[in-house]
Amino acid sequence: MYILSIILYASVVWWTGKKRHIGAINKVQNQALRLICAAFRTTPIHTLEIEASVPSTNLFLNSTTKRTVIWFNKLSANNPIIQRLPNRWRANNNLPQLALLLPSIPASRRKSNTTQLLQVAKNTSPLNEQIFLFLLPPWRHTLTDFGNRLCLLNKLVKNKDKAAQLYCNQLRKLQANRSNMIVYTDGSQKHIHHHF
Repeated sequence: MYILSIILYASVVWWTGKKRHIGAINKVQNQALRLICAAFRTTPIHTLEIEASVPSTNLFLNSTTKRTVIWFNKLSANNPIIQRLPNRWRANNNLPQLALLLPSIPASRRKSNTTQLLQVAKNTSPLNEQIFLFLLPPWRHTLTDFGNRLCLLNKLVKNKDKAAQLYCNQLRKLQANRSNMIVYTDGSQKHIHHHF
């Protein structure tokens, strides 16, 4: 099974059910089955698969595709995969739009009416329960997540000296409370001392 997982890497993208796609893979698996079971070349492969508890390549590819498609119901509307699916996949999605949607491909530029992605998506439905692990990515915090521990100055000051003075005033307030921690990530600390 471990070897199959490596040989059939990204099979969801290329497996369309055609026998020519798995001819070479079947040869490798059949040879491995004969070695595992120490069987003669004339032993039926189906028997060896049962004996070794190894699924046929067809079965393995189809089950891999179906397991992968389950994840479609866990993806947000901003995911490029969902954006390439029909609009009904985004109709019931009430998530905030945090990213620009990818432009849809005009019908005139499509090579065919269907793609591998659309074929794979037929194994599930947008009406199935959608599980959103996070409404927002865990790294995308807002001000409310920090309570009074984070303060942002939203005043846009065009005058450089006024902006520096505003910053220094805020810094003095923060330094007055010893429980505050002031961290610089861009090296700007060395440029503010002459304003004090």
